[in-house]
Amino acid sequence: MSTLTQETRHVQNPALGGVLLWRYACGYTEHHKTSEHPPLQLLFIVLPILFHRETCEVLRATNQPTGLHGFANKFSKSKLGKSDVLFGIQSRSLTWRDLTWKSVQLAIRSRILTLSRTHATAIPLTTSSPTRIPASVKPLLSNAQKLGQWCSALSLFEVGTILKVGF
Repeated sequence: MSTLTQETRHVQNPALGGVLLWRYACGYTEHHKTSEHPPLQLLFIVLPILFHRETCEVLRATNQPTGLHGFANKFSKSKLGKSDVLFGIQSRSLTWRDLTWKSVQLAIRSRILTLSRTHATAIPLTTSSPTRIPASVKPLLSNAQKLGQWCSALSLFEVGTILKVGF
């Protein structure tokens, strides 16, 4: 196994993925106007955005008030014209759906997240911020919450349209 493959597995793993999905659900629920929980479908865009270097960097560099529209617009307004990176979220969500589902399962087993069978939503079971987090992971956690907050203000259709993904 190559060093790059090992490093990728250390970062792109279900344990970290489960925590990121949980923080996404916390950000979504906390900022939704009626405190609704995120639809299950939205969980499948989180890891393809956060585990991809270019989209994660743009997310981190986008101010909170800018929102999902501003995040997406940065790809088309880029001097380098990186609209293909935004379009790549769809293919990455399909490629990483097994990782996302394993992350959901691990978050459920860890009792930080549960799924509503009647509403098909992800419910965070605790909202307290994690402690003793490595410095390298903290930006991912805050990006997950920021993404959740942005998506909470939009419908599933709007999120799909802005990010060029189909649910």
